[in-house]
Amino acid sequence: MKINNYEFPDDLLYNKESYWLRRIGNRVQVGLSDYGQREIGDVLYLELGKEGQTIQQGEEFGSIEAGKWVGSLQAPISGTIAVINEELLVNPKPINENSYKNGWLYEIDMADNTQLNDMMDAEKYSRWVEKQVWLEAQEGEKHE
Repeated sequence: MKINNYEFPDDLLYNKESYWLRRIGNRVQVGLSDYGQREIGDVLYLELGKEGQTIQQGEEFGSIEAGKWVGSLQAPISGTIAVINEELLVNPKPINENSYKNGWLYEIDMADNTQLNDMMDAEKYSRWVEKQVWLEAQEGEKHE
């Protein structure tokens, strides 16, 4: 699905923190959505949790430094980090260039797959992004 020049593959789930999730059995691959990566700008530095680390939904487990933003990464679901995309630690550019393929951040073995029920499909997420873009435009007009 494409909206406002953002791409949101239909086979993924999304959350309001702009993570995408791809279910692979009991494992979930996680990355930043097209909207999320564009909002923060070019990623310059990335710090991820460690493989084998148990994280809880909403918990901070890493950090990201980008052209427009520096902040923490939060776990979209609970579980154990199974694999991190180590290539991104050396070269984080794929996050901006192709976040849905080479730009994934990590894979997690889910502790509670019912947490996926709180995620949005591509259609709901695209509507949410449309609203965010509209709100940002309104906010920009107030400051002009």
